[in-house]
Amino acid sequence: MLKVFARLVLAITLLALSREWAGATDPALSALARLIVTTTTEDDPAPVVAHFDPAFAKAYKKASSRTEDSVLDFDWMTNSQDPDVEAIEKTIDARIDQISDAEATIKITFMQEGRETAIDYLARKVEAKWVLTDVTYPSESFSLRDLVSQ
Repeated sequence: MLKVFARLVLAITLLALSREWAGATDPALSALARLIVTTTTEDDPAPVVAHFDPAFAKAYKKASSRTEDSVLDFDWMTNSQDPDVEAIEKTIDARIDQISDAEATIKITFMQEGRETAIDYLARKVEAKWVLTDVTYPSESFSLRDLVSQ
């Protein structure tokens, strides 16, 4: 029952975000933000990884295929070892900061383990398509791109 309630809250949040972003940003950028929100609590980040720029995607694929000494030993979409999916689904929020016609940051926030988690997805428009150039963690001193490029 709680899982159904959490999914309902997530659906309402997405609807509210869609209305908030309507007309305020590029529709493709809004769609990318919605994709990130819905994928955050899923087991497979592939839908988001599909939007990485080519060099970032290549480095990510190489890093994720390493079996020993993997740098991806955590859930990078929640910046945790064991995400509290129910808490995240109830509290997830997103904001798009469009810096220019070709640059934006999609800021995702949610609560887990009694603290707020923030993750920033840096996006750039390349040939009329928004691609993710990095994922940063404002409370940490690393980015996903730096991590997978090691």
